[in-house]
Amino acid sequence: MKNFERLSPEYQSDGELSMAKFKKYIQEAFQNEHKVFEWMHQNLQGELIPSEITLVHIEQGDSHMVTSYIRDLRADKDKEKKLSESVKEECKIEYEIKMGQVASETKAQFLENISHEIRTPMNAIFGISEMLLMQNLEEEQVRQMEDIKISAMSLLNFINDTLDFSRAREGKLNLTHVHYDFPAFLNTLNKIVQYLARDKEIEYQYISPDELPLCLYGDPVKLNQVLFNVLNNAIKYTEEGHVQFSISIDDAEIDFAISDTGMGIRKEDISNIFESFVKVDEQKNHNKPGIGLGLSITKTLVEMMNGKIAVESVYGLGTTFYINIPKILGDETKVSNQEDVRQIFAPNAKVLVVDDNAINLNVVSGLLRLHEVVPDTALSGQQAIEMIRGNQYDLVFMDYLMPEMDGLETMKIIRKMEVAIPIVAISANTVTGMKEMLLSEGMNDFLPKPIKKAELNKVLRNWLPSEKVISKKL
Repeated sequence: MKNFERLSPEYQSDGELSMAKFKKYIQEAFQNEHKVFEWMHQNLQGELIPSEITLVHIEQGDSHMVTSYIRDLRADKDKEKKLSESVKEECKIEYEIKMGQVASETKAQFLENISHEIRTPMNAIFGISEMLLMQNLEEEQVRQMEDIKISAMSLLNFINDTLDFSRAREGKLNLTHVHYDFPAFLNTLNKIVQYLARDKEIEYQYISPDELPLCLYGDPVKLNQVLFNVLNNAIKYTEEGHVQFSISIDDAEIDFAISDTGMGIRKEDISNIFESFVKVDEQKNHNKPGIGLGLSITKTLVEMMNGKIAVESVYGLGTTFYINIPKILGDETKVSNQEDVRQIFAPNAKVLVVDDNAINLNVVSGLLRLHEVVPDTALSGQQAIEMIRGNQYDLVFMDYLMPEMDGLETMKIIRKMEVAIPIVAISANTVTGMKEMLLSEGMNDFLPKPIKKAELNKVLRNWLPSEKVISKKL
């Protein structure tokens, strides 16, 4: 105690003078019987030593004194420091994970918004193309309209690849298995690819067995995405010669081979072609469209189908992709589009179309006129409610995303009116689970934008009163 001042620095860590602070603590110990506090000591060499001091007031007769107990806190402080660093590291990791999740969710939301904003005008492009192609156009005009339609379809495939890439990274990419007409599936795919090859002025060769399975069970949308991505690439990178699409089938699997006489892939680049955002031989391919996502998502989808994809290439001579998937036979009676070849006409049907976008309103109305349906239209949910109060409709097409009152809110108000009327949701938002959510909330069906003729035909067949439907085989 005689060397207390010498063994304490001039100032404590809080900036207060050591001896002034210590005298205050002595007084508190006398008043309160004891005082416990932390103190910064120092040894004779000036090394700081954190300590804990306990002062105890003792009475002996008429004498009053203070006993001091001093405990070295260096070991405790080291443990606290290590613990603090550990907690900080855990917090840092947790923060980084959280920020990663937020960034991922933000990116996913951004992509979904972009998808919606692109699909909405594309609905107009597709719809107007369909309507114009039904008119008596000259040969050159038909070719131009087909150019527009194919270009829009390519953009749609790009959107699907981008969204699927995002969903795959988040573990949210799923397959939707249905029973589907395999020959019809191939026929539709070949029509598009033939057009692309003809436009590029290269030969397209299609080779398949004489007998194909009439019905398969799987995801035809994703399989189409896989095959179209590879076929489109083959045409894109082939300047002259041909692209060949061949199919072979055995009891266990279906093998697709897509070969071309294009520029080929360098040996050192083959291992990178399935990487995301990679375009091999960038110097030669700088003028080719695409951002390097097609083959990446193609590989992901093939593997989700329990299949395999491989590639062989000779630089300067051409490339062959091999894709094989398990053959799972389907039930022909469950093919969802088996009656779609029959065109539906309903000149006496009373139909209402609700959409806040005037262009899309006109497009849907125009597509319905191809079925001899002349619909009423509403530009808002409130207007639709008023029109339903005054009319007896057979079917309502309701845009999901509208300002002020969206499609779901409008639908729920209509349901409270106790009007027995089918309501079909129309939306450019095709995020996984959107259809299921809308159906669970009370919508009767779902029609994605851009609206396709076959899907619209199916909706009309399923929901219009049978007595108002005329079905013709085209």
